Amino acid sequence: MIYSFIKITIIIIEENRSLDNPFPIICLFLTLLRTIFRLFILPLRLCVINMPKIRITMIDSTQNMYGGRSMDTLTRLKQLMKQKKMSTYKLAQESGLPLSTITSLFRKGNCPTIPTLEGLCAGLGISLSEFFYEPGDEIPNDEETKQLLAKWNMLSLMEKKVIFDVINIVIDDENSKENL
Repeated sequence: MIYSFIKITIIIIEENRSLDNPFPIICLFLTLLRTIFRLFILPLRLCVINMPKIRITMIDSTQNMYGGRSMDTLTRLKQLMKQKKMSTYKLAQESGLPLSTITSLFRKGNCPTIPTLEGLCAGLGISLSEFFYEPGDEIPNDEETKQLLAKWNMLSLMEKKVIFDVINIVIDDENSKENL
């Protein structure tokens, strides 16, 4: 259900991009979504990221579409800072961002913009993709895995399901041979 709301939000942004000011329509829609989720379904946090000419809105709920926990950007940033033993002052120095920007993010609980997040990642010495990996996720390091993931992302949902079913059949077949 959450996945379909994200899809609708992105479609609305793309359809209204040619308008001079599409943001009132988008904000109204997102406010409605937030109200529906708060009252009826589950706690929801709308995180708005501003980019040149495009405004992307991410829905951060307590669970993502795969049933796992969704990642809160600021919580992840705090985790990485603690892991690398970095203060906000040190992160500001390493990232080239003003200290006031970083402290404001934490104080106000705002979601950082993409350029700010890129700067923070550079200061932490990681890539954006590494930032969004949740602890316990395996980060592909070899070229073969990276190519496989790139091709996987180009497949439709139906094609992914077929391939996943084939993999399960092969693994189940190997497991049944081992049990004999």
